[in-house]
Amino acid sequence: MRPVIMAVAPFIFTLAVVGNIDHSRKLPDKQTPDQQRDFKITLNDAREIYKVGDDIRLKVTIENQTDERARVVVIDPYYQNRPKLLRNGTLADYQAKVDRLIRSKDRSPDVVRLTFVSIEPQSSKDLPWLDLKEWYGVLTAGSYRLTNKYRIRFDGPWTNESAEIQFRVVKEDHELKIKEEKR
Repeated sequence: MRPVIMAVAPFIFTLAVVGNIDHSRKLPDKQTPDQQRDFKITLNDAREIYKVGDDIRLKVTIENQTDERARVVVIDPYYQNRPKLLRNGTLADYQAKVDRLIRSKDRSPDVVRLTFVSIEPQSSKDLPWLDLKEWYGVLTAGSYRLTNKYRIRFDGPWTNESAEIQFRVVKEDHELKIKEEKR
């Protein structure tokens, strides 16, 4: 019996810790509109134009919009991010392996590494970067619009979608040169 308890104890401890956003405030399992507004996700460092094959990595920032200190858990980018990418107005699909990974993690999240980000009231912190190549593969030429939402704790809730960022992916340097000449 003791080996079973010793094997299960770390998992139970992790669930207890991950379930709290902050020591003084436990969020219920059901997400309310107020909780969605408590945190705001922003995508940063986007350029207007990328070349086909460029790495497109965006900084994800979370803002605590409450008057209380908050702790957000960082577990896994595929468990916690849900980017939504539109190419020329059409929703882009995740790579097949990412789609399978997301469904697997939603059913049974692996809590291998766990980090907490403490956020003072009315302030923000950076989260791990969002690498679009990992999610979508190499982006082809076109006009893109991207939003993201973030799961702020184990088993929900999600933030509202971030503000939309727009960018273009072009085939050749010549389109980039035209953009630079206009400056």
